[in-house]
Amino acid sequence: MEYGIMIAGFGGQGVLFTGRLLAETALISGYQVTWYPSYGPEQRGGTCHAAVVISSEPIGSPVVDEPDFLLVLNQPSWERFALTTSKQGYTIYNSDLVKPASTAKPGIPIPIPASQIAEKAGDARVTNMVLFGSFLRVCPEIPIDHAQSSLRALISPRYEDLLNIDLKCVDMGYAFADNLLSP
Repeated sequence: MEYGIMIAGFGGQGVLFTGRLLAETALISGYQVTWYPSYGPEQRGGTCHAAVVISSEPIGSPVVDEPDFLLVLNQPSWERFALTTSKQGYTIYNSDLVKPASTAKPGIPIPIPASQIAEKAGDARVTNMVLFGSFLRVCPEIPIDHAQSSLRALISPRYEDLLNIDLKCVDMGYAFADNLLSP
């Protein structure tokens, strides 16, 4: 098993953190991992993306040209990356901010109202965690409890309020995707 995952959005939306969280989670799940962040010099507000490869075997390259999973946080990232998703891959996107063109064929699209869900959880700024939770439902090889453990390890205990909101967003994103995918 080997998956290429791309996470894309503006700097400040938690793109790089989400990539690191995914990498840490995959590691504690027993997989080989590469994490490759990319951002412009402007950082906050500029476009950025993170590529993560997880595999049960050694990884030959950290490059993700045709992601099996694409998490999209904003419209410019949709326009740049949506058509790169493999035909059998999943494009999980924030449907509150992303309006797909009808001509785009981004693999299997999974619209998640991530901004609304994050706002209900207590902080509209953590839409990345909602999409991450949705990803965990679509990619069952990565257990949600491992993701929760990784999140607890990456966020300092002094930010307990943020941690609790992040955990709630992961759970809510997972549950929303589960409702979409269940018959």
